[in-house]
Amino acid sequence: MAPDVKISYPVPGQKILNAPKLRRAALRAFMFAGALCVMINLCTGGRAWSLIVLASLRLAWKGIFEKVPVEDGLAARATRLLFGVCLLLLTTELVCGGRYTVIVVPILLGCAAATWALDLWIRQGTPPRMRRELERRLHR
Repeated sequence: MAPDVKISYPVPGQKILNAPKLRRAALRAFMFAGALCVMINLCTGGRAWSLIVLASLRLAWKGIFEKVPVEDGLAARATRLLFGVCLLLLTTELVCGGRYTVIVVPILLGCAAATWALDLWIRQGTPPRMRRELERRLHR
């Protein structure tokens, strides 16, 4: 005779927001917006401003919806964002022309390299006690 076991777990409710469905819908919206911009740019002619839009959409997608498989700390996010902004600035420079990116891109790349080095230093080169304190302060 088996004991009578009553399950006392609460019944799971329905999720209001389903993350995979939201990602798929956002991907479709991003793809539609990018394709629409390319079509409009091809129809109107002129400079290839749709490349800037596509680079901006890619930067927004990577910043908002991308799943990072390993670690997604503050320094890693900042580094990815700065590298993405550098690529967007270079795309803008190539499409529209301009002289300000000669000054701005090295500064942004230096900031990205500094945050990347800080991230590596926190994860590998610091004692465990100091690492926990730095992670606690940086992840607020």
